[in-house]
Amino acid sequence: MLRQVFTVTSALSLLLCAASVVLWVRSYWTGDGFTWNYLVQRDAPEADLGHADHYRVFGFSTGKGGFHVRREEQYPILGANWPPLNVDSKPRADLRPLGGTFGFDYEAETFATYIYFPAWSAVLLTALLPGLWLALLRRRRRRMGFAANSCQVCGYDLRTSPDRCPECGTPISRAST
Repeated sequence: MLRQVFTVTSALSLLLCAASVVLWVRSYWTGDGFTWNYLVQRDAPEADLGHADHYRVFGFSTGKGGFHVRREEQYPILGANWPPLNVDSKPRADLRPLGGTFGFDYEAETFATYIYFPAWSAVLLTALLPGLWLALLRRRRRRMGFAANSCQVCGYDLRTSPDRCPECGTPISRAST
């Protein structure tokens, strides 16, 4: 059961790795942004910014070889409704160059917190689990090996075959049996 969970988790991590590579390459031509807006009512227990309705914004953006994640509190114009999910794409000139830097930023006006990281770090992090899965698979196959009376090419049992492997057609040498 644990091996199956590890395999599924590795497959999901591989998909995230592929998505990170696509976004990394795409970030040199265009910037992508995904924003989730959550309305916090003024009476809600999580309304810690005073007595007005505001939006809690969570976002992810790409820009020139890097990614950034943000969380901020924004007060919209009175009566304005924001979409709960916003996906946008910007031309290259509008984007801040993120390149290969790690960083953290805070803006007091909008209570915004930004975390910057290079795209290669996301690719490396998401590739670790599939890499470990492949290494363990290779180790397990090496440890199992082929039995003494089996074909060295395909592993077929050769005890009843005198001169040729019936599975793949490989001639049997003395070293194979």
